Amino acid sequence: HGMRRQGMTGGELVTIVVLHVETKPTPLPEMQEFFKTCPGFDRFQLNERIGGLFIKFLTPEDAEFAMNEANQRGYGAEWARRNLDDSPAPAFGGGMMQGGMMNMGHGMGCMGGGMGCMGGMG
Repeated sequence: HGMRRQGMTGGELVTIVVLHVETKPTPLPEMQEFFKTCPGFDRFQLNERIGGLFIKFLTPEDAEFAMNEANQRGYGAEWARRNLDDSPAPAFGGGMMQGGMMNMGHGMGCMGGGMGCMGGMG
């Protein structure tokens, strides 16, 4: 089907993930061997913090094919949220907006606080 999955950082999603690999009945090396034999296989990345095996493919079709094959074997593969090569996207304008709001807050506090702002000299 023509549905294209977009990664968080833009571009087509070509990475799938098997989460909690340590809880699966299939040992990790066996999973890795399986994915290596899938068409379009590019690379692995094991994230031990979340127990996730990320598998990157050359095209979204290859990734989807491998995911379906893996799930027939009970691996519990799913689409990753972003591709392996991508670094997390910077939050555009996040810092600026916060700064602006903080400055406004100070201004308002001053106007409302009268004495506090003038140092209580009155």
